[in-house]
Amino acid sequence: EYMGMKEIIFLYFGQAGIQIGESCWELFCKEHCVDLDGTAVALKFAEQAGKISTIFSEAKDNKYLPRTLFIDLETSVNDKIRKGKLKNVFSSSQFISGKEDASGVFTRGKDAREMANPCIDILRKETEKCDNLQGIVAVSSLAGGTGSGLCSLLLQRLSVDYGKLKKLSIHHLPSRSSSSNVLEYYNVIMAMETIVEHTDATTFFDNQALYNLCDKELGIKSPTFCTINEIIAQSISSVTTATRFESSVDADLRAFCTNLVPYPRIHFLKSSYAQLVSAENKYHKISSAEEITQRVFDPSKSMLSCDDEKGKYIASFLSYRGDISSHCVSDAMISLKSHTPINFVEYSPGGIKYSISQKLPEVVNESVFAKTARSACNISNNTSIAQVFDKTAHAFDMMYSKRAYVHWFSNEAQHEMRTYREGFEDLKKDYEEVCLSDRDSFQLPLRLRKRYYLNLSLIHISEPTRPRLISYAVFC
Repeated sequence: EYMGMKEIIFLYFGQAGIQIGESCWELFCKEHCVDLDGTAVALKFAEQAGKISTIFSEAKDNKYLPRTLFIDLETSVNDKIRKGKLKNVFSSSQFISGKEDASGVFTRGKDAREMANPCIDILRKETEKCDNLQGIVAVSSLAGGTGSGLCSLLLQRLSVDYGKLKKLSIHHLPSRSSSSNVLEYYNVIMAMETIVEHTDATTFFDNQALYNLCDKELGIKSPTFCTINEIIAQSISSVTTATRFESSVDADLRAFCTNLVPYPRIHFLKSSYAQLVSAENKYHKISSAEEITQRVFDPSKSMLSCDDEKGKYIASFLSYRGDISSHCVSDAMISLKSHTPINFVEYSPGGIKYSISQKLPEVVNESVFAKTARSACNISNNTSIAQVFDKTAHAFDMMYSKRAYVHWFSNEAQHEMRTYREGFEDLKKDYEEVCLSDRDSFQLPLRLRKRYYLNLSLIHISEPTRPRLISYAVFC
């Protein structure tokens, strides 16, 4: 069992990323029976802690240290965690701070190269504590300068130093209803090139969808950032549940990417979670496996502002937790496919995978959420995410057409903005083309084909089309 442990290291960048990280680790400690002083709760630990070595490393005196780093270009956000309720959970070496923040500018974060080597050195020490490291998860907001720029810089270094590991990224996207930085759409477009090239899977969230979720599910009109971060933490926890606890499927990060990513560039995912119940309604809302399965495919439960009905599912992964049997899930899947119109691309007609863990979903102390008997999280690859790309591109074009605020970026970055925008347009076209491919006359889209031709060996190709595709690969 010890040799089967597959460790994960989490990296949090910038103010938003670090605040999400604080919510995540408060939840992780609760799930793995680790007290807020870093020690294991003895009575519960043996049977409920799960595979704790996945995200914690054992230290002296029965203490457990999280496998994580908090990275920012200024000290104030890290200092709050150092002095907060989790101050005894982390080691001081896990906080890496610079001397001056990025002021919301991508290039200031990307040019902070003096931060790269210290981060990589401390990360290497964390990896040396692992026996079977499976991957690295990076969390940030692309609206900020540190979350977009410095995160991009470190992702590039990770591709060089840890090329064989799976690299997942989780990013918060800007929304017009709650904008805090006029440069945020510039930052997103400029960071996307690195995310496309140097991550294996990426999950997006945005505030507008999360606010709507709080309003409809919890009855909270104006949620705090703590409430928003708790919802994101529940989704992040669900992604790694099958790795951290006994599950019907050992869905590690490699299997997660294999199931959800058909082509290397088409790796952008969205999340939905059920069920969210307020503390006042905890005795009135008890849902079955079938009901929560229906809910996670409801577009109104999405954590990203896009309409699933205008797109097609490429693949979907459901993580069930709590009092759920495989028989109930099988019945829920049959009911889902017969009653709910879910459109899959033609070459992936049944792309729903799932895992079941008997570990009950947890909530942190003083949470606005109630603890439920069961939950489900749907991480899906859906072409409707192109709607988010369209909104982002439109906002970028509106500003860039007038050259508004470009003076805040370096001269080199100003000249490269058009190149970044063209690369983003290629990504949008990739999602359009992936919907056009069908089972009978399979043709890999050109941009997906030209850089990753070695992956053709992993794709089933019928004999009549094989010589043509091989000639494309030789040409590339």
